[in-house]
Amino acid sequence: MLLRTKIGMWMLTILPLAFAGVDARGGFIHLRTEDWTDHAMFHMITGLFYTLALCAVIIILIWIPYRRGERWAWWTIAMIAITIHGGHFLGDALTHGGLRGGGTAQGPGLIFYSLTGAALALYIVALALTWKHTSAHAAGGRPRR
Repeated sequence: MLLRTKIGMWMLTILPLAFAGVDARGGFIHLRTEDWTDHAMFHMITGLFYTLALCAVIIILIWIPYRRGERWAWWTIAMIAITIHGGHFLGDALTHGGLRGGGTAQGPGLIFYSLTGAALALYIVALALTWKHTSAHAAGGRPRR
């Protein structure tokens, strides 16, 4: 396996772990927020578990089917990463700056918004580094080791 592929695989392991940790921390902080309705808490908890599950799926995909060179795993990881982080940008746009203009449970929204952009950029770099590993396999050859 090429060095760039290994670097990309580790990036695609560390990024969802870091995001899951940040999101879980924010969720637990929100659980202590007294002015939230039970309904709002329900949505926060289900959203948190959806995000944690998707982060776990990325890690499983990178170390099992992607490692074998299966291209569908690469595409699935790309779709999950874009959906998770792109959802923050879409949500911000649909709420007229509801993330950037407000605060999050962990600090100013603009910082979280910027870090989400950085995470998305790092996912794109990691996906670019790992693309060739699936290309050889998809063409009928063995992935490079």
